[in-house]
Amino acid sequence: MDPSALVGTWSVTGTGAVLAVDPHGFELRDGTDVRFGSWRADPSGLFVAHVTGASGATQAPPDASTPPWLAAAATVAAEGTDLVLHDAAGEPTARLSRQAGPTAAPGAPEARTGQADPLPPGLEPADRSRLPGRWAPAETSTAPQPPHVELAADGSWTGSDGCNSAAGRWTAGPRGIFLATSGPSTLMACEGMVGVPGWLGAAARAGFDGETLVLLDADAHELGRLQRA
Repeated sequence: MDPSALVGTWSVTGTGAVLAVDPHGFELRDGTDVRFGSWRADPSGLFVAHVTGASGATQAPPDASTPPWLAAAATVAAEGTDLVLHDAAGEPTARLSRQAGPTAAPGAPEARTGQADPLPPGLEPADRSRLPGRWAPAETSTAPQPPHVELAADGSWTGSDGCNSAAGRWTAGPRGIFLATSGPSTLMACEGMVGVPGWLGAAARAGFDGETLVLLDADAHELGRLQRA
């Protein structure tokens, strides 16, 4: 489905919450509490999102966790005028029904959600089952902490560039399609940093060169190479 179909205001069946999606992020509103975050999608139907912050009057501090129905979502499909989120096993996690709401600000989400170029010859598409684990850049780093990313089987990830920690969610699909979101991070600088978290946030494809995991952007430009750590 066209990822731009996600942009709009949706009621989340059975929760009382409203999900407002624009090309740059989303707000999940429940009474006076608002959670906000980032999302990515692909024309193949892959979808991933997570909450990065929250505000509200009913809790101190407000709940900034990602609700289970959203955290588990790995794909999205249209059913009539509704959208249905499914987990990696194909089980539905939530149904979204469109509401009247403000028109999304101009800006084509295709810049972040369009069809990625295919993997270059010689790379084997990364299968989701092969991705969980801890990965470190193929290059040697002198950073204070080891740059790495830990891809969990539940679709979450944590990692570091050697100075700054980051976290988010990831999903993968056919032909090496790979999408990840990334939350806020500190902005410290140090010698030997390797931008592993940034590679994930920009990746659109993942492939294997032997046992080496290669992440590529939507134009099939190589972002970085990772090895099991």
